[in-house]
Amino acid sequence: MPLDQRARQVFQYFKKYNYDVAQTGDVIKFSGTYQASRGQAAALIFYVFCGKTWLYTFESTVNCFATGAVPLSCQAFALFRVPTSFADC
Repeated sequence: MPLDQRARQVFQYFKKYNYDVAQTGDVIKFSGTYQASRGQAAALIFYVFCGKTWLYTFESTVNCFATGAVPLSCQAFALFRVPTSFADC
């Protein structure tokens, strides 16, 4: 394949994916036109925060029931405890 034809293919590929030609000559320099999305960054941070919060809540709940201890983080679950016998009421 001739060099000019290969250069045209590369040029068309980069133009197709929103790159601009910054400089031409023996070496062609492309510059990207994509920018970081602040909305996507904020959403990612929010999702990670929610996931870690859920994971902490789940682990503390499992830990409360597994150890039988009632630390401060487990006292909310004591309100919804189901009695196992009449002596617990």
